[in-house]
Amino acid sequence: MRFIKIALCIFITLFFTWASIALVSLPWIMEGEKDVITGPTEIKTYLNRHIFPFRNYFFDSSFIRDHFLIVNTTHDQMLVKEVDPHAPALPGSPVTDRKKLAKLLQMCDQDTSLFDLIVCDIEFQLLSPDPLQDSILNFYIGQLESKGKIIFGLPYHQRSDEFDTSVIVLNKNNIAATNKDPVSGYYFHHTLSYSSGTVTSLPFLLYSRHHHSTLRKSWMPGLVRYENNGTSHLFYNSFIPEMLFDRENFNDYYNDPEMTKMNITAYTNKMAVCDLGKITEDTTGYILRDLLNTSAGKKDIFIASISGEHADKHNTFYGQLDGAIILLNTYYCLELDYNKLSFWHVLISLAFFLFIAYRIVYSKRGTEHSPKTPFQYIRHEFQKRLYYLSLLFLTAISYFGFHHETNLILLLVLIEFLHTMAGHASKYRIIRQTPDVQPTGQRRIAP
Repeated sequence: MRFIKIALCIFITLFFTWASIALVSLPWIMEGEKDVITGPTEIKTYLNRHIFPFRNYFFDSSFIRDHFLIVNTTHDQMLVKEVDPHAPALPGSPVTDRKKLAKLLQMCDQDTSLFDLIVCDIEFQLLSPDPLQDSILNFYIGQLESKGKIIFGLPYHQRSDEFDTSVIVLNKNNIAATNKDPVSGYYFHHTLSYSSGTVTSLPFLLYSRHHHSTLRKSWMPGLVRYENNGTSHLFYNSFIPEMLFDRENFNDYYNDPEMTKMNITAYTNKMAVCDLGKITEDTTGYILRDLLNTSAGKKDIFIASISGEHADKHNTFYGQLDGAIILLNTYYCLELDYNKLSFWHVLISLAFFLFIAYRIVYSKRGTEHSPKTPFQYIRHEFQKRLYYLSLLFLTAISYFGFHHETNLILLLVLIEFLHTMAGHASKYRIIRQTPDVQPTGQRRIAP
């Protein structure tokens, strides 16, 4: 009987550890976990800004500014009509000005040594009123694609396994997913790959281009394998990215509306965001070259809507954020290995789940006396629910220390189910409970 109990403890421990990893991909997050997710971020950002402003103790607060030039398209839109004959008769839909975008890509194509990569978080679902502008845009996109200098993010629908249609011809190897079908009200779980790994997210495509990484399926559900220069590591395919850079940070990076060619140098060291029209109106390319000039290395050009009124906004635990802000934060989390499967996290999980398994298998059902005093009642209830507290503590450690979730609600259901089954097994003597023994050696018979 002792061997059976030990085997059960080991099995339950391994099962819960496996479940805590495999179930992460399910976006079933309890509303009460919101503060556990956002709390560490608020603490780290406060300490970084006010206590360690020059040390970047918790994260590099200048990472976005040093590695990206964000070209904002919100104020450079054009209206196009729907091509669908069944669409309502509206004045038009706003899209990025194709002429200005083509001008920017032309400037980039003239000297690709200025930047590392162009990232386009722009939809190309509708035709321009001027087909010539679409043709010119197609040409420069093709030029940059042939040089491996541009990637695109398009809306991807997981249920139908397809991207939104594009009127611009794009190489499928340069297309990544910017979002999936919503399954919760927070749009917060970020998934690296869909459709058996054949479709990747935009942050991971950017990450893989910089680190020459490839993504492979893993034998374990919920995990993927990064392969880079002969080495490989296991990562969670789905995780909660931490929003370390909020809208306030990007507003600090935004350019002065009165900025001109003459005073742009004064803004270069603190600016990461500039309007598309502000860059393209300078035919000499001076503004673009000056903004890309940095001692931190080559920047990526990230083209997206990131301020003002636009449709690419999502509700998150951190409030409503622009899609570009979410994508950039997610990319930074990948750089910090937030979704990496940590050996120490697995070891700590094994220890906690071993304790929970021990409480389930070795609890003395049917041999306890009813509590007679309030203190005995509190101790009885505390011991009865000790594994609940252990799981809550493990959840806090996972969020604060390893940036991982434990899918608390599902694990609580599984633990309660096994606890109930263990009670039935004890009742029908499938698992015998060891009765208490008096100091005299006499058995104490339960009332």
